[in-house]
Order: sequence, then structure tokens, then C-alpha cells
Amino acid sequence: MSEPSAEPLFDDTEPSLPPVTPARWPLWLFIAALLGGAGYLGWSMMRATDPRTVLVAIELDGHWFEGSMAAAELADTLNEGLESLGFIPIRPGDPEVLATLEGADGDLETAARSLGAGFVVGGRIAVEAIEHPVGDGYIELRANGAVEVFHVDDDAAPTPSGDIRGWSGAPEKARAMSLLAGGSLSRLALGEALPRLLEHPVLAALLEGDARTVSALNGASKFVGERHRALSTAEKAYEGYGRRRQLYEKGPVAVTYHGSTADDDALCGVGAAGICVKTEAARPYFSPRRRKLRMLEELETVEWRPMGGGEAQVLWAGYNVPGYPRVAPDGGSIAFVEDIFGWAKAPTLIADGEAKRLLVDPQRYFTQAQPAPGAGAVAMFAQAERRGPRGVLVLDRAGETLLDLPPTGGSYDGLTWGDAKSLLLLQTPPAPPGAEADDEGDGSDEENADPAEPAVDPAVRPFVETPAQTLWRVPVDGGEPTVLYVAAPGERLRWMRRSPDGARVAFERRVQRSRSPGSPADEAPAADTEPLPEPGLAVLDLSAEPATLTALPLPRRVEAPSFSPDGRWLTFEYNPPGSRDEEIAVIDLSAADPVASLKVLTDNPERDRYPVFGPKGERIYFEQLGEDPNNRRRGVSLIASVPAP
Repeated sequence: MSEPSAEPLFDDTEPSLPPVTPARWPLWLFIAALLGGAGYLGWSMMRATDPRTVLVAIELDGHWFEGSMAAAELADTLNEGLESLGFIPIRPGDPEVLATLEGADGDLETAARSLGAGFVVGGRIAVEAIEHPVGDGYIELRANGAVEVFHVDDDAAPTPSGDIRGWSGAPEKARAMSLLAGGSLSRLALGEALPRLLEHPVLAALLEGDARTVSALNGASKFVGERHRALSTAEKAYEGYGRRRQLYEKGPVAVTYHGSTADDDALCGVGAAGICVKTEAARPYFSPRRRKLRMLEELETVEWRPMGGGEAQVLWAGYNVPGYPRVAPDGGSIAFVEDIFGWAKAPTLIADGEAKRLLVDPQRYFTQAQPAPGAGAVAMFAQAERRGPRGVLVLDRAGETLLDLPPTGGSYDGLTWGDAKSLLLLQTPPAPPGAEADDEGDGSDEENADPAEPAVDPAVRPFVETPAQTLWRVPVDGGEPTVLYVAAPGERLRWMRRSPDGARVAFERRVQRSRSPGSPADEAPAADTEPLPEPGLAVLDLSAEPATLTALPLPRRVEAPSFSPDGRWLTFEYNPPGSRDEEIAVIDLSAADPVASLKVLTDNPERDRYPVFGPKGERIYFEQLGEDPNNRRRGVSLIASVPAP
């Protein structure tokens, strides 16, 4: 028996493989295919996107992954809202998320897919920063942009949302940005993004038949439905309110409206460019937190609105304009006082389409700013305290002081330009206790105040103290003022408005009985004194020597007279006998008996006020007050017009 041969531990010879027979090759192919399929499935699962997972990457002063704190706060707030409604947001605080986005080189779609997100809520919101020279500085921010929603596997272009607008302010920019991002922008962005997420074909298909998705996004679906119903109801309420205005109008002529019933428009005058309007718009939105309709206040604007319709020309936008801007007698310029976030007041002139602050003053209050014909100067009342005595300030177009009159022992109650170089100034003696306050019809406490003003040192009085109301012509170049008219005993003039040619001035005229026959004109009337039965309007003819006043007695209260361009007609706010509502009326000054020519042009349950003729005299424009049908605590005002006689 022979011994077996020994096998080496290592064999460096070429091994010989057994031959592969045709019967065995499909098995190897199957194994290879199985291994390849498993690898692809694993790779695909690693790259799978979840339609409920959302990456918020809205650019606001940059992206949050680029270091923008405002964008991070906006994303955090928006993510909280999305998560509460069933979505799975990608959190900015995750280092892996940050690294992925930083390495994507701006490709949000690729980054979102790598993170497993099915959707991106992106877009850009531009921010304008305005530094106001008040105190140690104040930064106002104005934001405007759109939010885009797109699916990472969809080749279609992203769908922009509705406009995203907002504003804020603070002494430091970082604080202002934080208020902006965490406030209105996040609420508006969520309201605009959610419908577009749920209405995208990918999610819409899942919501039709996938029980898990339907359950997870039940809160989001309810929110979108509630939001749609609330906004639709609000829109229908405004439309219905507009129809009711037309239905309730019973006047002899048709009324035309110039604006939206949702806005609070103030009629400031007319010119060749159209109707001068100050808007205080509020934007309805559906609150994600309270699930109720709310209003977001927009920035106020001053604009020219075309009379025949069309796009308005916005001349200025800002935080607040107390009272009403005024249009120059020639219709070419506008003046107003800007409230700079309560820190300061700024008389502002709009001329040649540009707005310029003539002065920024943190101490004084300014009211009834009025531009001169030709826009060479602006005149206004100036007060050291909000309800303190009025002085008069006139600034030229460069902001230099032309005239600065301190308060008198009485008050300055009327102010208008006689021509480009002189003012018409109505001076009133001290009012007796309990006397009714005057107003100039703008709803502003600053302009409606008529306090019994304290006496001042006679050495600083610009004019002599008079026992009766006096109308002065005051040159703004330093010339001597002259008396144009002294009111009769018991006569009180207000609502002063000059004619387009400057030759006449219209007033509301009130009359009071004196205490007893022969009593002094400046003696306080008795407590039971009643107005004479025939107050009304008055027209002062400045071309006569001396100036003559024509009284136009009317049986009911009148306010806000205004001349037609040719000076023939006078329109005003009128309370007809038997009515509790103010309407728009006219009288013909060329008639033998102007009072007998009275025509009441409107008849409705709203208050119609502050009428002015159009630049060609073909229509009369006015404000019509009302109540916001979606917010009973908010008033609205609509610009309307009727054909002139």
C-alpha cells in the first residue's frame, strides 16, 4: 500500500477552474441581477422624497443657511405652522441640513431631494430700509415679494403666490427685521403656501385616495377650506356692500364710485392728474392661529387716481399722515404732514411727482399744511403741544422759514393762500368757556382742537388783538398784514375756502344772539343762547373796496363749501330738513336769489362730505362714509361723484 502524497500550504501555480457547463449559467445571471436590484432599491430608498416633507428656504435679507437671521426666524415661524397642520418641515438647526444646503451651491431642488423633502417653499422678499433722522435713529423696513411652491420631481415652473407685503420699524435694523419676519410676513406666507401645497397634483392625488396622507394632513385641509370660505365671504360682503350703496341712493342724479368698498379713502382735492386720494387700506387674511378673518394694515399712500379709472400713481407711502393732504389752488402740488412713527413730524411737499420733507421736527405738531400756487412754499399751523395754541409757519421749497407767527391771545382758525405770496388768515378772539370747537373736517384731533388759548406777551403778537373775528391778508415776505374783514357782533365764520381766481372766499357762517340788546360783541353769550334761525353760507368779495360779505342763509347746517372752477357754483355738505344724514348740495351764485337755486344731489343713509368740483367743473367729487362689513369697529370711506349742474 503506497503512502499518500502531501499537499502544499500555498500553491503558487495557476489554478485551473472547472469548465462552466451550459446548464449552470442562468443561475449566476439570476444571482447577479438579484444583487444589482437590491443595491438599486437601497439607493432609491435613500433618495426617496416624502411629499409631506417641506424645505422652507425663502430669501429675506439672504437665505437662513447663508447667515440671515431674519430668514431663519421666518423659516422657524413658518415651520411651526406647517408642523401643526401635519407637514414635516426640514429644521434649520440640523448640522447635516446646513451642510447639505451649503454644498448645493444654490440648487434648492437638489438639496431638498438629498434631504428627502418633496416640496420647497421658496421665493424672495425684497426689503427696503429707510433710516429716519429722529432721536438716535429709526429704521423703517418695507417688504415686498412672492412665495414660490414647487415639487422637487416636477419639471414645471414654480407657481408664485399672491403678493407678500409687510412693514415694520425699530431703532435697530435687527429688531425691525425680527418684527417683520416673525409677524405679518410669516402669517401671509403660510396662508399663501398651504393652498398651493395641497392643490399640487402630487398631494392632490394622495388626498384623493391615500388614507395615511388624508389623516396626516387633515388639519391642513381644514385650514385651507376655512381660509377659502372666509376670504370668499369677505369678498362677497364687500361686493354686496357696494351694491347696497347703489341701491340705497335715491338722489336725483346717478352716483359713480371711484375705488374699492374695502378701502378707507380720503378725498384731498383734484388736479389735472386726477383725484388726490390718501388711502388707509387694510388687507383681509385668515389667521392660522385664531382661525378667524383678520385685517393687516397696509402702509398709507398719497396718490393721483385717474377720474375715468385706471392705475393710480402712488406719490408717497409711509406710516401715517394725520389729517388730510391739501392740493394747491392750481392743482399742481400736494402738501401734508408725515408722522414718522410718533418720533417726529415732517411737513412734506409733493411737486413734479417727487415727495420732499421740508422739515423734520421731534418737538412741534403741524396741521393743515397747504402748498402755495406754483409750489413755491407751504403754510401750516404749528403747535408746541398737541392741543396747544396755534402759530403759523411758512416754509419755502428748500425748507427755509419764510414766516413764523407765534400764537396770539385767541386762535388762528382758518388758513389758505390768497395768492403765491400772501396768506389769508382768520384770527378769532379767545373762545368763551363751553364754546363749540371748530374743525376743518378731517377727523383729526390735531386739526379739530379749538381750545381757549392762554394770552401771550403783547410784544410778540403779530397783529393787534381784536374784539371780533378778523380776516387778515399776510404777506409771506415780511410785509405788513392788512385787515380784509371784521365779523359783525355775534357772527362767526369757519370753513374758509378761496375761489380758483382768488377774488372771493367762501365760509360757513354762524350767528349767535348777544346777551341783551346793545351788549358788547366780545361779551360771552348766555348759557341758553340759541343760534339765529338763519345761519348758512357767506361769500366775501375781495375785489371790492372794502371787501363785502354776502350772507346766504340756509335753514339747516352746512359745511365745507367749495367753488366751481368758473366760480359760478358753490357746493357744500348739507343736512336737508327732515333728514338726519348729510348730503351734497349746490347753489348758483349767479342767480338773482342764490339760496332759491339750492339743489340737493344725493339722498342716502350714509354721510356724504367734503365735496369739490372736478378740474373742468363737470363733476362733483366727495367722500361717502360707511362701516366695514367685515369689521364693525373699522370705518371705511369711498370716493364718489355726481354730475355737476
